[in-house]
Amino acid sequence: MRSILALICPPAAVLASGSRSDLAANAALMLLFCVPGVTHLLGLVGLLPGVVLTLLFFVPGVVHALSVVDRFAIHRQYDSVMRAMERSGS
Repeated sequence: MRSILALICPPAAVLASGSRSDLAANAALMLLFCVPGVTHLLGLVGLLPGVVLTLLFFVPGVVHALSVVDRFAIHRQYDSVMRAMERSGS
C-alpha cells in the first residue's frame, strides 16, 4: 500500500514511513526536480516536452520514497523477528 502511495504522492509515503528528516529530503528532491519540469509545462516549451520533463524530474522523489518505504518494511520485519526471539529464548 505504501509503495503505491510512493508512486502517486512520494512525500505522503515518506511521512507515513519515515522520519521528519526523510520527509524534508524528499520534499527538497520534489521541489528541486519538479519545478523545472512544471515551468516548462506551463508554456516555455510545447505540451509534450513539458509533460516528459515533469515526469522525468518526478523520478528522484519517487525513488527516494520507495527506498524509505522499503527500509520501513524491513525494520518492521526485523523488530517482529527480534520480539519472537526474545519471547522464545529468554
